[in-house]
Amino acid sequence: MPLRKTAQGFEEPRLGPRPIIEAVYRDPLVPSYQRNPFTEALPPIEDEETGPFRLAQRPRWDPQHAHLGVRTRMHMIAQIRFVLQPLDMHFDLMDKVSLLLRSGYVNRNPIDPRYFCWLETAIADFKADLALPNLNVTGAGMGSAFIGPSGIGKTTAISAVLNLFPQAVRHSQYKGRPFICTQIPWLHLECPPDGSVKALCLQFFEAVDLLIHSDYCGLYLSKSPAVDNLVVKMARVCAMHGIGLLVIDEIQNLRSAATGSDRKLLNYLVALMNRLRVPILFVGTPKADKVLGQEFRQARRVSSFGDIYWDRLPKGSEFDLLCEALLEYQYLKNPIPNREDGSGRFTAIRDMLYEESQGIAALVSGLVMLAQMRALAMQKETLTPTLIRSVAIDCFRLVRPFLQKLKFDHSTALQYEVDQRIAELNFDQLGDLVFFGQHISRTGRVAVIGPQGADLPPARDAVATAGAETISKEPEGTAQIASEPSAAPRCQSRGMSKTITTRCELVRIAHEATSQRLSPHQGLLAAGVIRNLGDEVERDSAALLS
Repeated sequence: MPLRKTAQGFEEPRLGPRPIIEAVYRDPLVPSYQRNPFTEALPPIEDEETGPFRLAQRPRWDPQHAHLGVRTRMHMIAQIRFVLQPLDMHFDLMDKVSLLLRSGYVNRNPIDPRYFCWLETAIADFKADLALPNLNVTGAGMGSAFIGPSGIGKTTAISAVLNLFPQAVRHSQYKGRPFICTQIPWLHLECPPDGSVKALCLQFFEAVDLLIHSDYCGLYLSKSPAVDNLVVKMARVCAMHGIGLLVIDEIQNLRSAATGSDRKLLNYLVALMNRLRVPILFVGTPKADKVLGQEFRQARRVSSFGDIYWDRLPKGSEFDLLCEALLEYQYLKNPIPNREDGSGRFTAIRDMLYEESQGIAALVSGLVMLAQMRALAMQKETLTPTLIRSVAIDCFRLVRPFLQKLKFDHSTALQYEVDQRIAELNFDQLGDLVFFGQHISRTGRVAVIGPQGADLPPARDAVATAGAETISKEPEGTAQIASEPSAAPRCQSRGMSKTITTRCELVRIAHEATSQRLSPHQGLLAAGVIRNLGDEVERDSAALLS
């Protein structure tokens, strides 16, 4: 949801249904939109000046927040996930959604004397379409597909754009004449994982009931009606409440549906689009292309708005703008510049963010958020490229190997694999990994000491890759290399069983741990190369993780 502007800044989005507003009619300026209460009750068409401001989503922030307590700042850092920096692709999406929604009302004017006669005919035709084995391509429906890889920000973007419009409008009179209607300009649903038409209808009625305080669930679902009857009732509710745009998210779920379920659900939706003239926007990953198929594209051939395809952000001005917006929210005492100032610090951070995210927006914001949390845990109070890489190694284990391949391989199969891995990430549950999943003292340091106290550069580099500062002496309460010459340590887990005798072995363990989705630090600890000393360390770690 868009954030409300206050004297202190932008507030976080509010949850739950939005209130019903009273209709205020204004001239839409476009002749085909005039003299229609459904279109005249919508807000003015966004222009180049108001669009970016209304799309932007920013949490409240103050430079003094960097001086608050560590745990308080941890919670503030988590608000970075609410940041939305409008880019050119967001404006393109905003324009197409506005066109779909408003144009869908052109042939649905409730004050036209012919409207209700047309409506009954349309519902009768809709029922007839449901009996057809193939999609009916003779209608005049409008629809579009919004396709992009996981983590690119599709759901966030579509929610921000939809919330530029009211979700429920109460009409009582129009131009001095009674007009009783509760209009629903848009409705956002999610495709059921099993492609169940009944589940989609249930979700639809529940969403409408929650929004306008009706009881369609009790009216239509109490007697377990047949699916075809439910779909007809759904179509009638769409017409009664003037639904301007139906958004079906996660449409790629139909790929895992039972045989025939995907086609049946698409048949219903396309018939609704064609006969009732309700525009539908399908949102999904590239897998949705195979779900929608050629038949859907033929069914809406009269729509000239085109599909919307998003891809990873390329390195350039758009990615720089995203980084500038995210790095504005630093809750560290020594923040880096959030734009280039000649020092090169911003450039180094930006390049590392792109290296570890490959331009996927969700990963960029996740890296900025988790890296700041790790900086606080280690009492570093600043961001560095090494710190960002350590977070990527520890927190993005499932997706990182595929991101590295994306640098050279742009095949569809690899993109599907990346989508699946990103979908498995849950940034709300990655907090524990920020602290390496190990016992680390408040100093945030790990000592690496070789036999007879000799420094081991390969091991030091491996631990540094995991994000820990290395030193050659043993500070109080830190981890230490097991260095007794007479008892060479052996690997104790993950199938590693060789005696560690050389520097190459240390490097091998670090690399093997990475291949097994562990950080180098975790691999060295599991192999018995380093160990944690003292109960104080455990208490410190527990306090940090609490």
